[in-house]
Amino acid sequence: MKWLKGKLMEMNKTLIMTLVLVSTSSCAMFQPQKEIKEIENTYINKDEITIDVSPMSRYTITASSDHNVHIHIRYADDPTVQYTIGETDRALRLSDKDLNYHPNRPTPRDIYQWKLELPKNMKVKCNGGITRLNVDSFDGSISVATGKGTMTFKHSKGMFDISTGLGDIRFVQCEGTFNVSGGQADIDASRIVIKD
Repeated sequence: MKWLKGKLMEMNKTLIMTLVLVSTSSCAMFQPQKEIKEIENTYINKDEITIDVSPMSRYTITASSDHNVHIHIRYADDPTVQYTIGETDRALRLSDKDLNYHPNRPTPRDIYQWKLELPKNMKVKCNGGITRLNVDSFDGSISVATGKGTMTFKHSKGMFDISTGLGDIRFVQCEGTFNVSGGQADIDASRIVIKD
């Protein structure tokens, strides 16, 4: 009788464990996945772009193959955030917004991946609290003012006016005029050419 009671208890434990496992995996299986969307836009006759940087976005700037501005955005479809591209005759302004912003709640990260293909002599201004910025083969003027940032500039030339309180700033094979400052930032430069 003892043996039978022990067997029944063992079977009961196994059954409960199986139910818990099935229940957990079925919850995970039906969790809604955010759809990934992609958008591409082309703009002509633009001289300047202003980017209101935020932790929701990562930015890549590279050279355009023509005289136009090409903007590619890859993002997770989420009704609680939105991006905007404002346009005037000669300028663009890019931004994103957390519609459920609350100071006690962390802002979502990495919702948007922006890739900007910019023509020569473009003027770029980036302002905001936090930025992640990669610049490659850009030829123009770029100014960045952020509280915290991770920025890499490669194979680019022009005017660099970069300021951040915290973070990392890297220059690799760049040429031009440099005005770079960081309160507690790690600044590194290799194979650069400084012009007056």
